[in-house]
Amino acid sequence: MEGSTDLDEQHSTRLEEFYSSKSDGVFYLSHASILVRLNQRTFLFDPVLAKPPHLGSWLFYPEMQMDKRLLEVDAVFVSHQHQDHYDVDFLRMLPPHTPVYIVSGRPQFAEMLGKERIAYTELVADRVTELFDGVSCLGINHEYNGIDAAIAISNGKFTVYHGNDCFVSNEKLEIIKRIYPKIDVACIPFAYVHWYPFLLDGVDEAWKKKETDRLVCEYLEYGLRQIEFLRPEVAIPFGANMFYADDVDSEHNKAVMSPFDFKEYAEKKDFAFKDNILPLFSGDTVLFEEAGERRRLDVHWNRMTRDDLMRGFDAYLSRVRVEGTGFDAQAFEALTYDQIKDIGFIADRLKDTGDRMGHKIYISNSDNPAWGVVEVDISSHAVERKSEIDETLPYHHFKLTDLAYKAYFSQQYTFNEIVASSRFKLSRKPNEYHLEVLRIVNNVL
Repeated sequence: MEGSTDLDEQHSTRLEEFYSSKSDGVFYLSHASILVRLNQRTFLFDPVLAKPPHLGSWLFYPEMQMDKRLLEVDAVFVSHQHQDHYDVDFLRMLPPHTPVYIVSGRPQFAEMLGKERIAYTELVADRVTELFDGVSCLGINHEYNGIDAAIAISNGKFTVYHGNDCFVSNEKLEIIKRIYPKIDVACIPFAYVHWYPFLLDGVDEAWKKKETDRLVCEYLEYGLRQIEFLRPEVAIPFGANMFYADDVDSEHNKAVMSPFDFKEYAEKKDFAFKDNILPLFSGDTVLFEEAGERRRLDVHWNRMTRDDLMRGFDAYLSRVRVEGTGFDAQAFEALTYDQIKDIGFIADRLKDTGDRMGHKIYISNSDNPAWGVVEVDISSHAVERKSEIDETLPYHHFKLTDLAYKAYFSQQYTFNEIVASSRFKLSRKPNEYHLEVLRIVNNVL
């Protein structure tokens, strides 16, 4: 869409209002992006341009607050590698002196930044890092997925927790709570935004519905548990201001809970901290005010309703369908088999992992079945083209759309980025959620 990746001419009136104050505070850009001010320094978390991420499959709404002053911050933090949090184009716009921080312990993410020649500094996980002017931060990693991380930042008076997509245990949160016992604003993940079980092929629909309901409820409970443990004065339901654009009415899309759903869930449960949960959106602000021993948080928000949200999205979607998303799908769709037939890069990605198990991963183009399947043998690390899959052994078979297949074999994307686009169907044998296989899918391929 016009102007979605160009900051030079963009101006946010709401950001202007935030900058007119000198108080410590948080400005919500949208989705998982926030601007934090501490001691007159500004820190940007998970900045992305307004372009739709993941092969143009998802749309940010409400739209991102965009302003060229976002390039004038004192530091940038990027939580993880997913495109709705990590935007190479934005990071390249930053002045060379602006530090970009990530939490250590995610080698694939570090490698991605290195390949893009993005200079970065690793924050040692679970340790306090002193930044400057009395501001410190601490990052923690997800227990097992090798992707997600969360960060708290504080000046000793005002503390913000950026939880993005990182659903972690109380044991992990205790690391933060021990250093920062008083959390003022916590950005809390709560929504189940995932391909499973919606994109599974060959499974019972009643089972799929039951599994969906279980997971949606489980993640809402995850959000409540994090609030109960951190006890923030303001809890922002976070990281779910996206809609799956390819099929707005799909069950996949409907299962993504909105901040309103999370607030209502807390109220129905009579959750002890339900009043602390505020459904904030793009352009809303929380400011810290202190007078002597008195301290308070002032929330400046539009008080959007659910109807406002859906009416606005319908109008936005109509505009997108006319103007396009800005993602150049045709550049990938024009690729021929000969241009993307190399599969050696998969073996290269596998060679540094010690994981070996009696399981195979198959990748095929559902729109071009004559191209056969690419077989990835996790036991031997052999990668070959085959005419069909071997039904005698356990496997995961990812049937990608033509666009997703060509994007992956163009070697411009990791497989995790392709999975995030939801442009596939999955068959598996046996029908079990296999964490070790998915770790290879997400962190290696």
